[in-house]
Amino acid sequence: MEASFKSRALEVNLAQTKHEQAELPSEHKWFVSLSSSYWGINKRTEELFLEYNHPHPNYDYIIENLHTISLTDLWLYSSIDESEKALLFLVGIFEDLANRNLSDKQREQLTKTLFKFIDRLLNEGKYPGQVIKRCLQFIERGMEEHEEIYLRNSGYFKKYLARAAAVPDFNETVCRLTKAVLIKNCVFWSETTGAEEWFNSKAHLFQPVHRKKIKLIGKDFFDKLFCRIDNSQSWEEIESNLFFNDIANHFRHFSDEFNLSIEKVYYLLYILHLPGMVQLKKHLLYDLNRLLKTALDELNQEEVCHFIDMLFTLFKELKD
Repeated sequence: MEASFKSRALEVNLAQTKHEQAELPSEHKWFVSLSSSYWGINKRTEELFLEYNHPHPNYDYIIENLHTISLTDLWLYSSIDESEKALLFLVGIFEDLANRNLSDKQREQLTKTLFKFIDRLLNEGKYPGQVIKRCLQFIERGMEEHEEIYLRNSGYFKKYLARAAAVPDFNETVCRLTKAVLIKNCVFWSETTGAEEWFNSKAHLFQPVHRKKIKLIGKDFFDKLFCRIDNSQSWEEIESNLFFNDIANHFRHFSDEFNLSIEKVYYLLYILHLPGMVQLKKHLLYDLNRLLKTALDELNQEEVCHFIDMLFTLFKELKD
């Protein structure tokens, strides 16, 4: 009863504070005033900073609206006399949010918005160099503090930093950061897959010919990939390497190397447990469901019983 009372009291308190109009700091008022001639932009900017300064801010709302203000409304802040100050202010908001207690999903969305902000600024053609440099510093810090988010989304480097790489003032930094995330990717996949060890433990389930093929996702594959990344110098060479999702798709499509559907099923059960394949889990389950029917059609009744027993064993390993 006491817990229920506290819960209701908390709800009432939160509801009350939600309607309190916080006094905006002077720099926030200044930024809001920049859009005073544009009602729609001004309204959403004011609402964002009211939420931003709330005792219990809704970070999903803030990051979603920051996306709109920093991208859709960027033309305004790029065209005014105080453009550099306004753009540096926006970068400061990104930096401040990055230091708050965000969920991984929120942090990922914030990071993607910053990458898009860099690309959009360069596409506008008019940008202060200091703004881009601050954004690249943001990325470098993020790679150190939240490495996994940057690894899983390393495709952002290729997709959104190409324009920055084409500018001499930013080329060295962009190439260095992209090369660093590629090397970290390679190390991550190499240390979390163990394809050859897995195959050796399950060799009795496969035709002998596949023992050599497994090297296409084993140590040799990652050694060659590492050397290729390490030897890449220009942006064109660097961005031609395999990023996180490229490696994930390489592992997914490697199932085509197996001749029998039953072998493909066993392989899919192996990659389902790999941490790097989480983003492709739905696709893998779809592949598995499709192949199970084909595999059962290829087997006689005795083989079906053995196959089902083996599936239960492999599923148990997957669960463990």
